[in-house]
Amino acid sequence: MTVRNYYAPGLDKTLWYTPDEAYDRSHLAGKVILITGPTAGLGAACIDEMCGFENKHRPSKVILVGRNPSKLEKTAAQLESADIKSSSYVSDMLLPKTVFQVCREIIAAE
Repeated sequence: MTVRNYYAPGLDKTLWYTPDEAYDRSHLAGKVILITGPTAGLGAACIDEMCGFENKHRPSKVILVGRNPSKLEKTAAQLESADIKSSSYVSDMLLPKTVFQVCREIIAAE
């Protein structure tokens, strides 16, 4: 069996998160968070996790960016039921032009 070392040579390991720091949610409290792809996979898992946060660790708002308007509505409703404000934007993040367009929309509205 070959064991590979995936650590970059010379990388300062003191900059890595400890397990306690990795699971600390306090840094999200009161922040505005943008999640792309919030209706499936990792994005949906992040939403599920945030909805389970204690009130003191919850973000003030979550901005959702995804391709499917009806799925975005369901995700926004999930956040609302957890007393987390949200706003949704429909965009395909694979197309550079639409990435810039939705960024401009978010900056103007938020």
